[in-house]
Amino acid sequence: MSQVAVPQTPDASTFRGVRLLQQDHDVEHARQDCLEKLITTITEQDFSLNGIIFEERYSQSDNDKDRNTLKRLRRLNVLPQGIPAAWVSPADETCLWIPDLVAYMYRRTLTHGGQSTAWFNKYLAEHCQILTVLPKPKPAQAPREN
Repeated sequence: MSQVAVPQTPDASTFRGVRLLQQDHDVEHARQDCLEKLITTITEQDFSLNGIIFEERYSQSDNDKDRNTLKRLRRLNVLPQGIPAAWVSPADETCLWIPDLVAYMYRRTLTHGGQSTAWFNKYLAEHCQILTVLPKPKPAQAPREN
């Protein structure tokens, strides 16, 4: 079963105290929040997990952000220490495109409905688990001194 973690847009009642996606670093925070939700869900549901394959990102520093999330999840005992992770180019492993295609099709059900929803429901829904990820609250900031 494919699992796709998608950030949920909070309604107006949840805006207070949440991190909204407004800048590039916010997109990175959303990615890490989605990875955390996805890995937490997988490790709770699949005790036979043998490894995690990540799509290699454009820069090593971006891959390191994913590695830091994995380290944090290992410290919290969410991800077992013995589960390896690898970063692979989609040119070498074409199955890495599958989550992108599923996420694209699911997004179309939200933005277009109609035929897109029918196709998603007909071909993908029974094979997918859609996870909702709400933005985490912003850390409290110290007041500025004048």
